[in-house]
Amino acid sequence: MLTDAHTHLYRYEGKELEDVMARARESGVEVIIAVGQTVGISRQALKVASQFAPVYAAVGIHPWMADQATRESLSTIESLAGEPKVVAISEIGLDYLKPGIPAKEVQIEVFRAQIALAKQLSLPIIIHDKGAHKDTVRCLQEEGASQVGGVVHGFSGDYQMARECLEMGFLISARELVNVPAERGLDGVFRRLPLDGIAIETDSPVPFPMNREKGIKTEPAHGKVIVEKVAQLKGVSAQEVSRITTESLKKLLKL
Repeated sequence: MLTDAHTHLYRYEGKELEDVMARARESGVEVIIAVGQTVGISRQALKVASQFAPVYAAVGIHPWMADQATRESLSTIESLAGEPKVVAISEIGLDYLKPGIPAKEVQIEVFRAQIALAKQLSLPIIIHDKGAHKDTVRCLQEEGASQVGGVVHGFSGDYQMARECLEMGFLISARELVNVPAERGLDGVFRRLPLDGIAIETDSPVPFPMNREKGIKTEPAHGKVIVEKVAQLKGVSAQEVSRITTESLKKLLKL
């Protein structure tokens, strides 16, 4: 019993995607979210969701591409969100670290617009937050994102941020536990979080650090690595982590 709250499955092609999904089934992965980043990628996520029963789609415009969020493109996202296998608005949020992307003010405007869309459609949101912790929380609070909740993808904030997000109905992704050094403090954050407030995600096919030099892509079956890390930190079994995080994500997505 596993879930993967954030993937980019469209990056796999043909036989490779079929093999990835076969290994996911063998590993007991029950729910996989394929996220959108543009209108085109949102359509690709929907296509993958239509091909594989465990896969559901999220549609939205990523902060890196916030300048593509025209009235027309947001209207298209709204239309795509009406498809039966769409369960969230994503990948949306703020990124203050990556150079050469739209200005903060543009990102914030697009983020707010997509939170409003999610509320209109009663869909949870999956958040991209890089170096923008305070503004991310502020936008969520001011726009009433607690009405829909969601997942904070690749969480890298502190305990205060995690607590504020939990209070708004968000699950906290544990992926970065295997992606950043322990001295950054994330281990301590996740020790304090309730198990039912944690989400498992792989961000496939982005490699885990231990696999990067080997050129090994991450895939949903690898979520067990994160489950085992959470279990170690919480002092419980991997089976309990898998069960509770699966129940939490299914509840959030109404599956």
